[in-house]
This record gives sequence, structure tokens and C-alpha cells, in this order.
Amino acid sequence: MVPEQPNVPRLGLSEAYHVANRWLTHAGAVPRAIEEPVDGVVELIGQGFHARIRIDAAPLAQGAVLALLRAVEDTSRVRLILFSATGYTTGALVFADTQGVALFDLTANGDVAPRNTHARALEPPERLEPAFAKPADPIPQPETPELPPPESDPGQQQVEWKDCPRCGATHHPRANFCASCGADLHARLSVIAPEGGPGIPSPSKLDSRGTSIRPAPPGKPVPAPRPEAASLRCRTCGSHDIELIHPH
Repeated sequence: MVPEQPNVPRLGLSEAYHVANRWLTHAGAVPRAIEEPVDGVVELIGQGFHARIRIDAAPLAQGAVLALLRAVEDTSRVRLILFSATGYTTGALVFADTQGVALFDLTANGDVAPRNTHARALEPPERLEPAFAKPADPIPQPETPELPPPESDPGQQQVEWKDCPRCGATHHPRANFCASCGADLHARLSVIAPEGGPGIPSPSKLDSRGTSIRPAPPGKPVPAPRPEAASLRCRTCGSHDIELIHPH
């Protein structure tokens, strides 16, 4: 008598039936009928195969293989398959090899593992994931450190802003073209609109307020910035674009 294996996690009959039915369908052997001849035994029958799922307290012995052979009238026309959740004895493995019975193990996580040559010949090309496998843990993402708020740069108060020679708009010293009229901030006033020549091309078609920029017509003098605007400057951005409101 084969001793019982205590404290070994294994599948129950309903779980084993689910795993075997799922694996057979994946392998292309779709069950057409289900039978339960005795307690602890479920049979799945389809075209060209007869599968038995047997749950015992110990590994299946030679008698379990012989019982499957007796349950099928014509073994020459069907493939015999035996599923076990507790394994097989050496005698069962040898007897199944001589009788052409495919033996499979059902693991606790719902995987199906072949135990002999006849079983390995029935394995599908694509492996089926275990029915009760735990989902993989998500890959932890590195935490993005919070950046400290930018400190005020004392040097920003010492930036010498430059004025556009055409319209008087104030710009950062690294700017090359006026954002208001498109004039070259490095050009002299007399070069901006020469007599009969085209104006300096602008990198932008709109000023800071979204108004279309119209270059000064050739041959006409460009108006100089207002004296009152040139004498006033914004404390925040350094711009001369300041409108004075005179009380009535």
C-alpha cells in the first residue's frame, strides 16, 4: 500500500477538472461529454480521446491505469489520458508506457506536466500558463524626487535690458530680434529701413499681443521712441511699454 502524503498542497476534484478541461481545449481536444463514474473520478470524452481525472490521497498505482483501460471498450481508436494531482508510482509509469496511456501531473498552481513519452507527444506547441498562477507583481517605479523651488537669483536684478531701435520695446540682452516689430536688435537705427530697401525680415509674424506686424514703408523715417516711454521702465521686466494715465 502506498503511504499517504500529508501536508502537501494539491488540487481538489473540481479544481483538477477545471485545469484538465482547460488544457485539453487548448490542445485541440475539446471535450464533448463529462461523466463521474465514482467518487473522486471525472471523465472527459471527446472525438478520438478519453481522459480521466482521478484524485487520491496517494500517488496513483498500476490499478488506476488498469481501471482506465477497462472503462474504454475499444482502446485502439481513442487516446487514453490520465490526470493525477498526487503523482504516480513506478509501477504505474511502467505499465502506462506499455499500454500507450498518457500520464499527466496536475500541480497545485494549475499547471499540467507530462510524465511519460505518450504524454509529451500530446503537448501543444504553445505552452499554457498555469490556471492558478499568481499575477506577476508590478515593477516598482522609481520615485521622482520633488525639486526645491527655484531660488531667486540676485544677478537677475543686474541684467541690462536692451531696447529695440525701431519701436523701443525692451528685451533680454540675449535676444537677437524684437518680439514686437521683428527688427534686428543689433542693427543701428539708420540700417533698419534704408531708403528704397526692404525692411529687416522678422522671425515672427505676430507681436506679443497677436497683432500682425507691418514693416515700416521704405523711404520713410522710423519714428523714434517717445521720450516719456524711454525714461520709464517696468520694475519687474524692464519694459518701456508703459502707458501713463493723466488725471483730468
